[in-house]
Amino acid sequence: MIAFLKKLRLTLLLILTTSAGLFAQTEVYVNEWRETITKEEFDKEETESYFYLDYDSEELIVHVKAKRVLKDRLDSRTHQLLRKSLYERSGKELDRKTYLVIVYSPGMDKCLRTGNRSSIRASHRRLNAEIENLEATDIFYVYNKPEANNTYGKNINWIQDDPKTIQELFFPIHFPCGSFVLIDKKGNYYAFRGEYAVDQIIEGLQDPEITFSGGSD
Repeated sequence: MIAFLKKLRLTLLLILTTSAGLFAQTEVYVNEWRETITKEEFDKEETESYFYLDYDSEELIVHVKAKRVLKDRLDSRTHQLLRKSLYERSGKELDRKTYLVIVYSPGMDKCLRTGNRSSIRASHRRLNAEIENLEATDIFYVYNKPEANNTYGKNINWIQDDPKTIQELFFPIHFPCGSFVLIDKKGNYYAFRGEYAVDQIIEGLQDPEITFSGGSD
């Protein structure tokens, strides 16, 4: 959260000029990419699912409106570099699997801290067993900060998101309880941000036409 606010301060530096000293705090509205939006845009009713998050600092009250689901397509270079990096850093042999699953942990938060650890571990054991039965799919566990890694289980091969490629592409803020992204062989992706059930991953792989619809052909 602190890193997000620091970056946001830089983004807003040119906006907050003489008026900044007149108030104890400045109230701003942004999307997850730190782009300023109007209060009307923030309050607008949406047909899609959104996260609404509030961050406070001494200077700012920040209201963030973030899409829960992202569906798009990576450019060819980004897609190939991402695949290559994941396989190399995980120690797996480079494969041309049709689908990639990336389970992303930003670090410990209240959502994970108060969750049922036994249930979380059991669900990820089941997820990995399901993935092993899918010949065209590989799974990677990627973390930003390692504090929450043991929450998922002891026999998981974690990769650090360094440089923060996954964060910058899909999860620019800390979405509670982690997130996941599915990527097909063309680079089309489905990113679900924030608290999820592993059944969503399994179901997404079982019906890829629906999962990746709305991206690029």
